[in-house]
Amino acid sequence: MTERILDFSQQPGRLRYANGLLVLERHEEPDVTFPLGEIACVVLGHPQITVTQAALGQLAKVGIAVVCCDEKFRPSGMLLPLDVHHRQSQRFEFQAKLT
Repeated sequence: MTERILDFSQQPGRLRYANGLLVLERHEEPDVTFPLGEIACVVLGHPQITVTQAALGQLAKVGIAVVCCDEKFRPSGMLLPLDVHHRQSQRFEFQAKLT
């Protein structure tokens, strides 16, 4: 398990998913890629960071936490994978079977 934390607080950009990689696109700069298997957590601190739904879905799927920060760079929210917590998964399965 990796301990790599990606902190996107310094400049605007767009995060997307492609071929097992988290891709950071920045205006007039080359794309930067990060293998999902090397990431433990992603921190979204800059107010002009955008993230595609595909990227969020893949991050959750492989168990990577995503932390959103407010204007003072304090954590204000978190996206956590649901499959990791067995009780929550059982609850969702039960709710899905309800009429």
